[in-house]
Amino acid sequence: MKILVLAAEFPATTSMPGSPRLFNLCRELARRHQLTLLCRSSKAEQETAFREDTATHGVFHEIQTIPPPPKLHPGSVSWTRRQLHRFSLVPSFVTQFRSPRYWRSTVSTVREAIDRHAPDLVYCDGLDMAQYLPWRSDIPTVVDYCDSLTNLFSQRTSKETSLKRRAALWLETRAIARWEVRI
Repeated sequence: MKILVLAAEFPATTSMPGSPRLFNLCRELARRHQLTLLCRSSKAEQETAFREDTATHGVFHEIQTIPPPPKLHPGSVSWTRRQLHRFSLVPSFVTQFRSPRYWRSTVSTVREAIDRHAPDLVYCDGLDMAQYLPWRSDIPTVVDYCDSLTNLFSQRTSKETSLKRRAALWLETRAIARWEVRI
């Protein structure tokens, strides 16, 4: 089976910092399946460490990167403006880059990878990358949440003492809950 793995960053191997969960899953899948990795490349050191780690050899048939999102200039967006996305009930990880051009480009890259590799399955690691998946596809797709963000944000909201922060977290929790159900 051919599997396209979509990830927000390069999976951490056991010799790299971070959780090796995704890498270990891919290593096991690669024993019987052909995997292609499509991930965002935002940290050059992480990409270099991943590509040079001997543990990664033979795991992925091909590795393709998505350009990093555009950088926002500090202070370019006010706190109020940053919170407006919450009233539309969209999680911040969907609107954080605020660039329709970047979103369209990333969706196009994912679609091109699907067309080129013709996978039997698309595995999307994390809720934030699901926004780039084609909504109508005959290819089975697995979105691995890893954690319930709704639950995590609910806990965080209940512990917040600042009324302003608590309101922002409450709105974010509602947005995430809707997104998790939608996906």
